[in-house]
Amino acid sequence: LNIALASILINEKKYGAAKKILLHQASLHPQAPNIWYMLSDVAGQSSDIVLVHRANAEYFFLTGETEKSIVQLGLALKRSQDNVILSQVIQKRLNEFYALKNEE
Repeated sequence: LNIALASILINEKKYGAAKKILLHQASLHPQAPNIWYMLSDVAGQSSDIVLVHRANAEYFFLTGETEKSIVQLGLALKRSQDNVILSQVIQKRLNEFYALKNEE
């Protein structure tokens, strides 16, 4: 139901409200690639480029494209240098992706 509401909000160009719903859904369902895909699109529409890269990274990771996910997190990390806490969160996830890649 929340995904349907987010879709309606996107169609109405209410990207901020859709982004809020999708961020919440991504936290509840982090293994759902469709949510990350939608979130990436909404983040782009609302000019949140760091979130675009983070959502793309999660989407690519969940769809088996670990290299692309690492590239996306690297781009997010470069764009988040002015936010220490966000940079640390991104770096932690990047380290997790590297560790999982090395297990492959």
